[in-house]
Order: sequence, then C-alpha cells, then structure tokens
Amino acid sequence: MTKRRPHRLALAAALALGLAPTSARAAVASCPEVDRARRATLVVDTSTLEEGAAVIQERIREGLSVTLRDLEILPAKQASAPVLRVELWQHDGDFHYSFAITLERGENRRQELRHTGECDACTEGEIVGRVLEAVDGLAVDLCAATEQAEAKEAAAPPPEEPEATPPPPPQLDDAALRDDPALNEPAAPVSRPLGAAGKGGVAALCLGAAAVVVGSILAVREPTPLTDRPLYVRNTQPPGVAVASAGAGVVLTGAILLLVDRARARRPQPTNYAARQGRGGPPR
Repeated sequence: MTKRRPHRLALAAALALGLAPTSARAAVASCPEVDRARRATLVVDTSTLEEGAAVIQERIREGLSVTLRDLEILPAKQASAPVLRVELWQHDGDFHYSFAITLERGENRRQELRHTGECDACTEGEIVGRVLEAVDGLAVDLCAATEQAEAKEAAAPPPEEPEATPPPPPQLDDAALRDDPALNEPAAPVSRPLGAAGKGGVAALCLGAAAVVVGSILAVREPTPLTDRPLYVRNTQPPGVAVASAGAGVVLTGAILLLVDRARARRPQPTNYAARQGRGGPPR
C-alpha cells in the first residue's frame, strides 16, 4: 500500500502553491446574446477523494462560478434546467487524479457533452487548475447547450387544462324501456286535493247531517193541542221522521261521493314506457 503523506503542513503548502496560478486565469468570453437568460445548475462531486476533498470542492466551485458568470449563465431556478456536473476521483497514488465534466439536460438527464481528463503527480492546486482550464475550453459547447435548452423551454406551449364537460345523458333504446321493471313499476300514491265529486260529497254530508238533526228533533216532540182549537193537536212526528229519513239518504250519498273521490286520488299513476313517451321520454 502507498504511504500517505504524514505532514499536513506540506499538503497545505502544496495546495496554496498550486492554487496561485488559477486566480490569474484570463476571463472567458461571454456567450452570444439571446432573448432569454441561460441557466444551469452546478454540481461538484469530490466525495471519493481521500484528502483535501472539501478544499478542492470549494475551490472548483468558486472558479466555475466565475466562469459561468463570465459566460452569462445564471444559476438555475428549476429542477429541469441543465446540470453542469464535475466529478473527481483518486487512483491508488495520492497524486493521481481523474475527472469528468458532463452537461446533462432534460428530465431524463441526457448528456449533451462529456469531457474526461486525468492528472498524474499533481498537487491539489494543480488538479483544480486542470479542471477549470478544461471547463474554459468547453465554453462554446456550454453556451450552445444551454441556449438550446432555453429555446426548447420557450417554444414548448403551456399545458392546456381540459375543459370540464358534463357527461351526456344515458341513452336507452325502446326495448330497454319496455323491459326494464324499474321503469314500469307503479309510482307511490300521492295525496291530491278534492275533486268535484269530493266537494259534492262534503256538501251532501253537511246538508244531510243537518236534516237528520232537525228531523230527529221533530220526530221526538210530543203532539200538543192547539190553543185556539182544543179539538185539534199539533203533531210533528210524521214530518220529522220524513226529514230525518231524507237527511240520512243525503248523508249516505255524500259519503259515497267522498269515498269515490278519495279512491281516485289514491290511484297510482303508471310510469310505464307509454307514460314516459307521453311526458317527453326518448323519441321513437
């Protein structure tokens, strides 16, 4: 196994010396102007590095932020924006690095470009500089890829919401209407007001009841002699019986008329196929 460097001070010094030239990099020319702003997400992955991973990641992120700003590529606001991904890993030797630079675009993260490189016998500062130089060399491709992504996003029409339409009424044919037992069941009886027969029956009941009362009073009265003619008496029993009998007949007639009217009112209304056709059912 390769021995690791025992002195952290030597690591920090090498990193500082290696990073010094990177701060003096020439500014990258900006991308051609377009109507919409270019955007991308920057991802730097140094999780597999054994030493100096956090420092290398931060230096690469700072340098690439400057590069993207010079190219006028702004930080992304949506998850579907292109992703500039930089991955670094270390080989068996402490100073042997490899890196991969990819640009992924779309929901399926399709790779638009990929560039790989390696640096043998490099310090941490030298590998950072090598990665930044490689990204500078891909500036034209970065501009084109992000420009295509923005153009496709602008050209895509917004999704249209479907209009809510009421479901069509169910269509039943003539045979279904005739054979369906639910459509031919009699409707529940509905209470209706008095008709002509019912009103006549109520009037007859009232008139007959009054006649029965008056006739009964006359029928039970005892005969009385006349004051001016003592040989004659006033007898109201025969006419009372006649009036009571007539009143009883009128009461019976009124009761019959009322019963007939109520029987008609409680008669169920058929809801069969013929009745539905008459009330605006499905046309023939």
